[in-house]
Amino acid sequence: MQGCGPSGSQELATWDQGSIQRADLRRIMLLESGPDAANLASIEVQSQKIRQLALLNIVAEQAKAAKLETNPAAKEAGNTALQNLKAQQLNYTLKLKSQADDFTITMTELQFLQLNQNPGSPSRLPEIEDYRLKLNAEEIKDSEVEDFIQQKSEHGRYRWLGGYIEPLCLNCNPPPILGVPVHLLKSRLKTEPGKFVLFDLGNKLMLMRTVKSGAIPLAELGDYQLDYFRKTMRLAGHYASHADKADKAAAENASMAKDEAQLEQSNEQIARRMREEIIKNLPRIRVEQLRDELEFEWVLKDEAVWAKVLEKTTDPKTVLFTIKNRKYEAADLQKDLKAYGLQSEPSNALGNIMNGIIVPAVLLHHDPLFVESQKGSDFSWFQDLLTRQELNQLWFAQLETPSVTAAELQEFEKKQGAVAKNLNAEARSQMKQYLLQMKRQQAIQSSQEQLAQTHGLKIITESLKPNEL
Repeated sequence: MQGCGPSGSQELATWDQGSIQRADLRRIMLLESGPDAANLASIEVQSQKIRQLALLNIVAEQAKAAKLETNPAAKEAGNTALQNLKAQQLNYTLKLKSQADDFTITMTELQFLQLNQNPGSPSRLPEIEDYRLKLNAEEIKDSEVEDFIQQKSEHGRYRWLGGYIEPLCLNCNPPPILGVPVHLLKSRLKTEPGKFVLFDLGNKLMLMRTVKSGAIPLAELGDYQLDYFRKTMRLAGHYASHADKADKAAAENASMAKDEAQLEQSNEQIARRMREEIIKNLPRIRVEQLRDELEFEWVLKDEAVWAKVLEKTTDPKTVLFTIKNRKYEAADLQKDLKAYGLQSEPSNALGNIMNGIIVPAVLLHHDPLFVESQKGSDFSWFQDLLTRQELNQLWFAQLETPSVTAAELQEFEKKQGAVAKNLNAEARSQMKQYLLQMKRQQAIQSSQEQLAQTHGLKIITESLKPNEL
């Protein structure tokens, strides 16, 4: 991992059997927050992360000393293929987030017209089909489209903005766009680039088109959005100046801002929130990008068929999905399940395995950065981190199982303001489970504190500076 500032070998915590170095802290902070890590690195946050890493190591050492890794439950606490894949994914995430500002996202701006469709009323399909033909006419100008939408659209806000929707990253797993599922939106708009396409959502009919779509570095997100907000502020102001008294307020309130200063301030806040969300989800977004780039297509998205693959009762040549004409068959799935040690998993777990492990792994292996992530000191560090996490689970699993007495449950019910006679068995069981979880967490924290004291854990806070990693 490339560092800056103080040496990565600088010790930030020590105990009788080891230490946490600055490089360890950098990895964890960058893994979580990417280029924003330093801005979020208060001394308190740094101390918390260092302590968590130190306790993870101390507990792992204790588990090793107790020879818990020889327990059958520890079979995955080694350099298995699945653990290597997880370490590779963590290292890949670290690399992606470390250079997040250069990460390229595709931003799309859409424009739409909406007609409401009331149940029992005559269909408005002929009406909106007529609109579609007019809006898709070759000679129509953008300004004429904006005016037409302002006059005909029945969406309370966007009609005053020329029908333009805020720029979207369609690979960033947004919710349905005005009720249209994203996968449907992408596939339909792709068939007629730049043309208005009809979507029938039952209670409303919509014409929607792609105005523009392009790849930009994440660092330029704010500038890209600012162009949209300026355009829609101008349109809202124009329509407000020509609106009658009843509509004037609606037109004025449609825009995010009333002047340039307010616009820039609001845009900065929106861009920052969107950027943070994208950085948080970079690996998943990259997988979605690869789905498009590699033309991923399901052939058999059927968990019942996948279960037969697990049971080896289906034809090995059965095609499950394709990537650019390459067929991924039942035999490939059997091979991967065996390689990752997942061949004994229950059939009802296959949905999560396919969508959470198999498909992302197949796609990511087409990214050179992911392939590169299977080597180097950071990869080894994440392998070790995963092993230590497994050892921690084994250590805490052998702690005494807590119990909840009737008196404790009754006292908790009183604190919650619950009347015992009004509680059914399910509610009481949920309260008991909550208390058990609390006691379990307290037992873990107590064990950690005891081990920290026994092994002389010390956080070297004088080496920490705010906003410096």
